[in-house]
Amino acid sequence: MPGFSLEQMLEKMEAAGIERAGLVASRTGRLGLPGSYHMPYEVVARARERYPDRLFGLPGIDPTQGMSGVRAFEDAVRSMGFRAAHAYPHWFELAPDHAKWRPFYAKCCELGVPVLTQVGQSLIYSPDQRLRSVGRPITPDAVAGDFPEPTICGIHVGIPWHDEMIAMAWKHENVFVAADAHSPKYCLPASSNATRRARP
Repeated sequence: MPGFSLEQMLEKMEAAGIERAGLVASRTGRLGLPGSYHMPYEVVARARERYPDRLFGLPGIDPTQGMSGVRAFEDAVRSMGFRAAHAYPHWFELAPDHAKWRPFYAKCCELGVPVLTQVGQSLIYSPDQRLRSVGRPITPDAVAGDFPEPTICGIHVGIPWHDEMIAMAWKHENVFVAADAHSPKYCLPASSNATRRARP
């Protein structure tokens, strides 16, 4: 889809009744692989500075960058005002409970910021790099057990394993469901606690 300016995005937010929105400085796979890219933190930080009352930043994290990535993430939170870690496990074919993510989870505990991690199946983002679906919602179970402090939000609901996502939200007080790719009415039972706890 064609891009649009920040002003056009704010107009769309206004029309939809959206008060604030998060801009993701995505880390989608290792640089150099087909379809992979890293949005510079500075790009999102500048947008947030222009509209601080309407936009906030979410720094993407790359588990293959090790401690240099952790330090860059920390700087984004401390110096640029970013609000939460954003993870795309599929792009790295490393499940949310893989050891390479753990330094970032520990840093989220230290900084007191939440973790947003994609769960559910992956799509074919690039025909030249077909990624495995490694984000089954059951995998944050070990993460929440070992890191009970930060809020852990499973984004994209967890389709087609949304029952697992509901189970994780029932089990762990710090696990939530974000219905940002699928409306809850299409995939979560109306009577479930998880639906009531889901973030719109």
